Amino acid sequence: MNYNFLSRNGVSVALGIAVIALLIMAVPIFMGIDAFNALPEDIKIRATSDEGNIFGAGLKVAIALGVIAILLAILLSFFGMFKNFKEARTGLISFALLAILFFALYSMTSTSISESMMETVNTYSTKGNMNVYKMISGGINGTLILTVVAFGLMIVMEIWNFFKNS
Repeated sequence: MNYNFLSRNGVSVALGIAVIALLIMAVPIFMGIDAFNALPEDIKIRATSDEGNIFGAGLKVAIALGVIAILLAILLSFFGMFKNFKEARTGLISFALLAILFFALYSMTSTSISESMMETVNTYSTKGNMNVYKMISGGINGTLILTVVAFGLMIVMEIWNFFKNS
C-alpha cells in the first residue's frame, strides 16, 4: 500500500477494518448471550474466565487495535520526523522544553505531605514510594502552568491583533 492508494481509498480501508473488528467482537457476544443470560446473577458478575467469557474476544481485539494504533502513531511520527528533520526541529525543541518543565517540577515536588495524603499514597502505590506522588504532582503543576501560559498568550495575541488590524 502506497500513499496514493491510501489517499484514494483510506476511508474504505479503515471502514473495512472496523467492520471486521466489529464482527470479531459481536459474533461471540450474540452467540453466547442466551447462555450468559441463563447464568445466576452471582456468577454473571464473576464471568470473566476465558472459558465462557463472551466479551473476551471483543476486549482482546480492542486492546490489540489500541496497541497497533499507538505503535503506528509513534513509528509514523518518527518516520515523518526523520524524513523532514528541518521541519521537525520546532516540534523536537517544544517536546524537549515540555520534558525539561516536567522534570523540573518533578524534582521540586516536596515529599513532606499531610497524614491523609500519605495514607492515600500508601493505599494506591508501593509503600513509602513517593515517585508516583511526585510524578502526579509534576504533571498537575505542569498542566496548570501551561494552562495559565495558554490563556495569557490568547489574551496577548487578541490585543496584538486588535492593534495590528486597526
